[in-house]
Amino acid sequence: MKLRAKIKNKYLKQILSGEKKQEYRQIESIILEDESGNEYEFEVNNIIVLPRYIIDALKYDYPDIEWDDSLPVLAIELGNRKEG
Repeated sequence: MKLRAKIKNKYLKQILSGEKKQEYRQIESIILEDESGNEYEFEVNNIIVLPRYIIDALKYDYPDIEWDDSLPVLAIELGNRKEG
């Protein structure tokens, strides 16, 4: 998954120069796409980055997922489905 966000030039310059190492975002919704290409949008209530021990448990519970050990894993608490 890739996140895409618009950013003000002054903040982008700080990131590119190495002066700024973090970016903060508010996430309104997530769009989930099924294997047939149908999209479903949900509100996002909360997001946390999971610690390694929980990721290891998820790998066991969801062996059909291709896990990349070099990437962080987000737990995204979904809210109501957004229609239209």
